[in-house]
Amino acid sequence: VIVQTRKQFSSALRQNLHALLDGEMAPRAFVKEFFELTENGNLRHDIRKRLVTSMLLSTTIRPSIKFLFLENFDRLPEAVRMTIIKDVLKAPEHHHTEVIKEELAWIVNNEKGGSFKYH
Repeated sequence: VIVQTRKQFSSALRQNLHALLDGEMAPRAFVKEFFELTENGNLRHDIRKRLVTSMLLSTTIRPSIKFLFLENFDRLPEAVRMTIIKDVLKAPEHHHTEVIKEELAWIVNNEKGGSFKYH
């Protein structure tokens, strides 16, 4: 039953991504449903991590959508968030990731109360 449920939620995630990229789904609705589907679909943490990391590093996903993901970042378990942050900060430098890396550094500083800089 769990495997079937996960397949249904994964299929819905793919359909939503296509709708977003085709302009048929609003970014805010996409992100809202993304988190609802990954939470309710009982997706494993490694899959959620991989999905969010690829969204944040994607050259196809607009920066405004990435910021919507970061607005909901606290919905992910702390271990998943920290792994995503580490993976994104280690990613090759691209103009589309600079602002996301800055924002992640800010998130780390706010959560941990430090003066973390990624440069």
